[in-house]
Amino acid sequence: MRQGIRLITIGQVTRDPRWRMTAHSHTFHEMIVPIDGCIQVETAGQKLEGRRGEVLLYRAGVSHAEKSDPRDPVATRFIAFSCPSDLSGLPLEVKDAGGRILQAMEWLAEDRDLAPARRPSNSGTGCWSLSSPSIASAPVPSRRITCS
Repeated sequence: MRQGIRLITIGQVTRDPRWRMTAHSHTFHEMIVPIDGCIQVETAGQKLEGRRGEVLLYRAGVSHAEKSDPRDPVATRFIAFSCPSDLSGLPLEVKDAGGRILQAMEWLAEDRDLAPARRPSNSGTGCWSLSSPSIASAPVPSRRITCS
């Protein structure tokens, strides 16, 4: 039986022209959805910029450094998840046609029933994250999301 995606945490970075994260990697995948401003990223030998309407994907184990553009400070939603796949077939940057991914991120971030408490993150200025065992282990009704 194939395993599905497991949500680890969801959070946000608020607009701060000084926000930055030095190069680091994770044992999980991370999706970044800019909601305002510009995020500058160095990962996998590439320099990227992300803005509203785009989605960035950092694969598990791949080093990435991030910073807010000081002239156009970024605000993002982010989600960390694990998956049996290494996601190597997916691009680092895609368009969020119609804003559906942003809409889903906003819904997850605002849903007080699933994650009632916001806890400060130690990952940098203006960050918070939601880590809830009820989210991470909640069964997916009727249709299970799987990685190929």
